[in-house]
Amino acid sequence: MDWILLDGTDYVLTQQLFLRSMGFIYLIAFASLYIQVLALYGSQGINSIAQLLELIRKKRGKTAFPEVLSIFWWSASDRTLKITAGVGILCSALLILGIFPTCMLAILWFSYISYLSVGSPFLNFQWDILLLEVGAISFFFSLQTPPSIPLLIVFWFLLFRFMFSSGSVKLLSGCPKWKSGTAMHVHYLTQPLPNRLAWYADKQADWMLRASQWTMFFIELVVPFFIFSPEPIRFIVFILFSSLQCMILLTGNYAYFNFLSIVLGLVLLPDHYYASLFGDMTPIATTDASIWTEIPLALIAFTYLFLNIIQQISLFKPHFWKPPAWDWVSRFVLCNRYGLFARMTTERNEIIIEGSNDQEKWEAYEFKWKPGSPFRAPLQVAPHQPRLDWQLWFASLGTYQQNPWFGNMMVRILQNSSPVLSLFQHNPFPENPPKFLRAKLYSYRFSTFKERRESGVWWVREYIGAYSPTLSLSEPTKEEKSSESNSGGKYFFN
Repeated sequence: MDWILLDGTDYVLTQQLFLRSMGFIYLIAFASLYIQVLALYGSQGINSIAQLLELIRKKRGKTAFPEVLSIFWWSASDRTLKITAGVGILCSALLILGIFPTCMLAILWFSYISYLSVGSPFLNFQWDILLLEVGAISFFFSLQTPPSIPLLIVFWFLLFRFMFSSGSVKLLSGCPKWKSGTAMHVHYLTQPLPNRLAWYADKQADWMLRASQWTMFFIELVVPFFIFSPEPIRFIVFILFSSLQCMILLTGNYAYFNFLSIVLGLVLLPDHYYASLFGDMTPIATTDASIWTEIPLALIAFTYLFLNIIQQISLFKPHFWKPPAWDWVSRFVLCNRYGLFARMTTERNEIIIEGSNDQEKWEAYEFKWKPGSPFRAPLQVAPHQPRLDWQLWFASLGTYQQNPWFGNMMVRILQNSSPVLSLFQHNPFPENPPKFLRAKLYSYRFSTFKERRESGVWWVREYIGAYSPTLSLSEPTKEEKSSESNSGGKYFFN
């Protein structure tokens, strides 16, 4: 029960380091979004935010804004989309420098939720909601120095819930791979965006793959209970958590997820662990602690802890009671449920898009990051997240009918949309778009050492079948214009 005797004056440097690190995470998130926001959400993008908000406004009327928090209600022009991401980059840099941290955290949180509220399916990953939840608590955490101990405990419990839930969902799912100890035998291949090291990790001996899985379960299911232990044990907890995140980071591309997880762990340790490295750090300007800040922050912390406990219980009892205000809290992306890879996919399928002008000769579009040509090595792209490449992994698990955005993307390619085409490594039709477009589905596996040595391939693939029919673009009639898709065009099957 060492945490009962915590003194906020022992966590002043920890507070500074944590808040500046949050600026680093926000910087990654907004910079990554900045370079692809028009392709995803612009007027010529895959899912136009402007058109989506217009549909929501017509459907929900005056209740639209409270239900969908977004600055883009006022303007969703291409310029506004870029400027908002640019403001996020600027405010992140100022937060790193320790300038007006509370103000910067408020702007960053609202800017990011503005995208997330209308950004599905490209902006609803677990690290997106974790960033908003940690960012919201960080705002209150920044309000006084020394930091509020109840809020420090809130961070600890969030870290506990995040790690413990990550392990629990794997067991609760009933996935045979996790139960048999063979999940890691397929993980490196079937994860959304493998990197080159994953190609080698996939070839580990059976005992090494099994050992890594049980080590992961130990860190996710047992170690979290020591978060509330005395300080020396918390140091070991931090090292184990960080080591797990580093291993995930080295063998996959999970955007800023692993960095954010490590940053969240920083709050476990008091100042003297960081003093030798960051002792000369310029103090962040915040309000001195007083009864006028301590009491409100404590009330916020205890309320949040109460809601977090309910969320943790609901992991094991899905129909457990929730207070009437739960929907309101969820609207602010707080008290979220976490847990990646609850069920393992056992095969890897990839969507390959091809264009043609005569339906005789077909040429493939090559994405920048996802697997395509068997001769391209798996690439390292994190902490940047190419959200279209990521979403295509999910699309390959279903059908094009289950992914309406996929049809929008195909229309944009047929329309020669420069923002969307900027997401491709190779456009086989640089002058004029093709008349026809189709998507094919292939099964992929890593090549063996022998195959790599003899032919130079990193991937071996086998054709499965058509993912979509052949598509062509045609001018809509007046009647069709009134009910067009949000991509602004109409495609036809051939």
